[in-house]
Amino acid sequence: MKRKEIIVETVAASVAKLEKAVRAMAENVEHLAVITQQGFTDTNQRMDKVGGQLDGVEGKMGLLERRFTVLEENQLDLKLRIDAMDNRRDMEEMKKRIVILERRVGVKN
Repeated sequence: MKRKEIIVETVAASVAKLEKAVRAMAENVEHLAVITQQGFTDTNQRMDKVGGQLDGVEGKMGLLERRFTVLEENQLDLKLRIDAMDNRRDMEEMKKRIVILERRVGVKN
């Protein structure tokens, strides 16, 4: 009977150790769950912040696009004006040549 008591006591001690180990593992799992949740929360907060920054960048990009469009339109306007000035210079040059030719031929203005 003594041997049965020793076996029962040994099994009881082993079960107690297992219960203690299971509780410790449960606490570790709970701790890991809390840490993981905090990590997700931190990540979400950072992503929200980045999202807000991207909204600001998108707004600035829209403004830059509008400004570039205005610059392109102004560039086209300037090109047309420069072309018109070149045409006037060409006309003035042609008038001078015509006057010279008329003088040589003897035609008066």
